[in-house]
Amino acid sequence: ATLAAFIGAGGLGEPIVAGLALADSRMILSGALPAAALALAVDGVLAVAGRLVAPAHRRHTP
Repeated sequence: ATLAAFIGAGGLGEPIVAGLALADSRMILSGALPAAALALAVDGVLAVAGRLVAPAHRRHTP
């Protein structure tokens, strides 16, 4: 999502790119924080999905 802004496709990266151009840290954070939250949420969902589909004898709990 954030990389799309560099090619003009918009997305969550648009405020990051604009903030970098304007040297505005608040604008950068307005795009970076939601992008980070989205990445963490997707990672959590995929981790749970991975545990659910793994065979019982291959599951390792850290």
